Amino acid sequence: MIHLVKDIRNMFQKYRTSIDLPFFHSFPTNCCESASIFLGKFLADRYPNSAVLIVIGTNSASEQHFWVEINDLVFDITADQYKNISAPIYGKKTHPLEKTFTKTIKILAEEAFQQFDLASDDYKIEVINNINVNLNEAL
Repeated sequence: MIHLVKDIRNMFQKYRTSIDLPFFHSFPTNCCESASIFLGKFLADRYPNSAVLIVIGTNSASEQHFWVEINDLVFDITADQYKNISAPIYGKKTHPLEKTFTKTIKILAEEAFQQFDLASDDYKIEVINNINVNLNEAL
């Protein structure tokens, strides 16, 4: 699974300027919500018997950061946008930003995907389909 998440991170990096989602052109900076929701949806579809959650962390200044948890492991493909984190997080037990984003809400990935209103339903499906196509081409 870690290899798959790394492939998705690399694909998002490569196609960041052609993915028409808010702030995605600056991936991994400022696009944690979109990146996490689409990663979560992809993983939930790929691993239907796993608990795939989108975590929304909020800090004392009401700033938010999003990441994915699957079977209690942390995956944060945009964590390296923060100065004190040098790489994305792939399958760790804890998140180094837990002390910064102390208030967390966890939502099932499928529910978060359905609620995501920064893109039309048709475009959301198109992005998921493109992830599948690009990953298949990379294999």
